[in-house]
This record gives sequence, structure tokens and C-alpha cells, in this order.
Amino acid sequence: MQASKEFSKEQGWEKRISFKKTPKLTVKLVSDEKKTINDMSGKPLDGILIKVELDGEPKEIFTTAQSLIQQLSDYEAGQTVVIELKRIKTKDGYRSTFKVRSTEEPEEPEEEEINVAEIPF
Repeated sequence: MQASKEFSKEQGWEKRISFKKTPKLTVKLVSDEKKTINDMSGKPLDGILIKVELDGEPKEIFTTAQSLIQQLSDYEAGQTVVIELKRIKTKDGYRSTFKVRSTEEPEEPEEEEINVAEIPF
């Protein structure tokens, strides 16, 4: 599937991180900036582009998620953090949220673990 690989590279998609594919990642924060992209329908979408290093490689996270943006604002460039996508059961079904912590902070025990990969989006 060489054409697909080349097209993804041309579009810059190989740099993007998907939390649906890997819901928990340890990354080094590099920088962030306000960014507007177009969604699938062409409508402008305002968010934050977070540049990180994952296993020494430059990667990007584009998000509009308020919980992720607010939590990351507590950290500085150069810090290594664990970012985890969580699905929380509510009376109306499930909702997604993010949990961010420094690698220097101990991991907090969870009341109930939900495997994100098993829940359809």
C-alpha cells in the first residue's frame, strides 16, 4: 500500500497521534499553538496543536478537548507526561475524558477500569 503511505506522509498524518488506537501514551512535551483546521465537512475547527516526542520521534496531537487542554496547561515544555484517554460510564452511556500526569507523579488507583479498545466510538 505504497500510495497510501506516501499520501499520509504528504498530508502530515504520520506525525499525528490517535488515542483511539493507543489510549495511553508517555510523551515529552515540546510546544503548543492555537490552530484552526477544517473538519471532514470543511467547517473550521479551532483547537490546540501539541507538539510532542514519542520514543524520540516528533509527533503531533490536535485537540479541541477542554479537559486535555486544561490539564496540559499545568505542564511546561520539556516535561514528560502520561496522557490517557478514558471512557467513563454515565447514565446516558459513555463519555470520553483525558487524564494527564507527570511521569514523576505516582499513578492514582482507579475505581473501575474500562478498556477503551472494546467500546465503540
